[in-house]
Amino acid sequence: VMSQAVYAASKTMSPDFYCHNMHGNFLLPANASVPLIYVVDLLRSGQSYSTRYVTVRQSHAASQNSNDPGDIVYVCLCSFQKSEKGVLEHQPQYPHYFDTLSNVPESHPLVQDVDVPWWEEYAKKTGHISQYQGVEVRKVNMVDWNAQKPLHKRRQLHLYKFVGSIPEEDINLHLCGHLYASDRSSLLTLINAAGVSDRIAHLATITHTVIFHRDARKTASFSQCQPFSTEGESKNDGWFLLESFNDRTGGGRGFYRARIWDMKSLVLVASIMQDGVVRVKQDVKRLEKGYSTSGVKL
Repeated sequence: VMSQAVYAASKTMSPDFYCHNMHGNFLLPANASVPLIYVVDLLRSGQSYSTRYVTVRQSHAASQNSNDPGDIVYVCLCSFQKSEKGVLEHQPQYPHYFDTLSNVPESHPLVQDVDVPWWEEYAKKTGHISQYQGVEVRKVNMVDWNAQKPLHKRRQLHLYKFVGSIPEEDINLHLCGHLYASDRSSLLTLINAAGVSDRIAHLATITHTVIFHRDARKTASFSQCQPFSTEGESKNDGWFLLESFNDRTGGGRGFYRARIWDMKSLVLVASIMQDGVVRVKQDVKRLEKGYSTSGVKL
């Protein structure tokens, strides 16, 4: 719904304007079997920047009233920019823990429908094939790198590329592909880092923000995938890396952040922030042994 909302907004724009910023609020769960209605409000159309507000509604599945507008399930504010060349440009160097990456993306396991250990075990036992469409996502094993580190310093890396071809001229559709990937595992990486994936009570996104930094035309993935490498001249056309981390969890919420890197040029493509509901069942056995609800020894 997030990617579709931004794509709907892009259809009200001139072709030379590309999404550079979106902030969305998830209000209600949507029913995949019921159509969604996207309404785009034109807040401003400027020479360099334009802003759109998108409201997504869904009728009740049992409703027989054709005039029923339905409930608002999602809203987002998105900004579009006409590409320009700036004088000032800088970014951080890609992190040293990228060395944990294999030279071949396919050597990392595919991410399952639910990115948690117990679902991975279920998939292995039953032969379940992931139904997640549109983006191929592979998970890097970060167990050794994260060992003995506090939660806020742990990292999770995912490699991804788009499945199939996207029209080269439809730059906003490429960007929407990255939006789709940006919320692939999100809060689940927080849960996995804390080691409480078997005690999830309630997990849901509240707000999700993505800021694209790079020229949209360079961000689009046009080429076929080549062998992966972080040394020398990179040939990683089509592969991107999602670097995830968690700054703070508390009060029934979790704050997730991530960065998207282009693995061919090692350019920082986008930054992501997400605020979500994170409720975990208490582990009675751990409490009896003298641990607080956060897992800290009392």
